[in-house]
Amino acid sequence: MGDDEDRRRKRQALEQRVGQIRRQFLASLPRRVEELQRCWGGCAAPVHGEAELEALFRAAHTLKGAAGTFGEHGVGAAAGAVDNVVRLALERGTGLTGEERDQIEQAIGHLGQLARQARQSQ
Repeated sequence: MGDDEDRRRKRQALEQRVGQIRRQFLASLPRRVEELQRCWGGCAAPVHGEAELEALFRAAHTLKGAAGTFGEHGVGAAAGAVDNVVRLALERGTGLTGEERDQIEQAIGHLGQLARQARQSQ
């Protein structure tokens, strides 16, 4: 009986810790989306370099991974859309097309909505 109780307590402590980290992630979501928007601002200019695209890719890729860790599938999908479009543009080495810019704008707009919802739910 002691071992079962010990395992139950450890599991409960772990679940509480994961919940705490998830709440921290949700609290950081508006800041993370703002960072992504700043990176996008550097890429949205008519003239931008590969460094700006790489910064946008890193921000989107990091957000996608963190969202997946905490089960935030909508956030992960929207960040993943940015990640995929920018990755392809970097691989091509030609910059973003008009259609790709539209896709990024839409995904970042959706991320902004999700960040606002997360802030309101806390």
